[in-house]
Amino acid sequence: MKEYSTMEIISMEAMLFIRGRYELDEAGNDKDEVSYKHGNETVLTIKGYDNRSDFIIDYGKNECSKFQAQRGELPQKCIEYFENGEATSDGKRIIISVTDLETLEAAKKLVMIKKEPNRRPLPLPLGAAVYARCGMRCDMCVYYLHGKINEEEHDKICRHLESHFGEDNYKSSCAGCDKEKAEDCGWGKLTCQTSKGLGSCLECPDFPCYDCGLLGTWGIGFGNCSADDITWGILPYIGGQYGNYTKNK
Repeated sequence: MKEYSTMEIISMEAMLFIRGRYELDEAGNDKDEVSYKHGNETVLTIKGYDNRSDFIIDYGKNECSKFQAQRGELPQKCIEYFENGEATSDGKRIIISVTDLETLEAAKKLVMIKKEPNRRPLPLPLGAAVYARCGMRCDMCVYYLHGKINEEEHDKICRHLESHFGEDNYKSSCAGCDKEKAEDCGWGKLTCQTSKGLGSCLECPDFPCYDCGLLGTWGIGFGNCSADDITWGILPYIGGQYGNYTKNK
């Protein structure tokens, strides 16, 4: 299993929180800064460095009042970051230099004061889940022949996949694990499950791990991505989203 640095884990955990709890557009400079926006409101900006990520949150009067109302329930780190924030014309600019997971948890709480999570359940008939050996929800995959996605939903998802990942043959098909050509599946080329003597990743006590594809490639990005592209083109393939099997994250 690959060893990940603390900053790599922070990056992946931050994305699980932001994309998993919020429907936000991502506006980046393709280098080292990205803002998460709801309409014209900037909820959070992240600046990336080699040894830290700065989470920047602008509180107005309403958010400052909400913070004070919740002050007694917040960890000391949150209080310190708020008190040390830079005064603005109508509130405070809070900058959290995240270098460890404890500080990331404090940053999450301050983001949730700025804006309550707004992600809605995916409007698809989930029914009985079908899982691949890697733990992915096959029944929600555009390639899976026996899925529950109708033609209209399939075309919609394909448009968002193309928008984010570029053009591809999203019309190709997969009959599922252990079927002909299943070895061509990009999600199924994992060796750790067989080396551990397991039939699938779902049997592993470490699932979902950062190696399995359901978590491992989704760190902070500094490009542009719409909230709809994330909802329809990314989250169906990530553990813990839309009913995907996972431990609580």
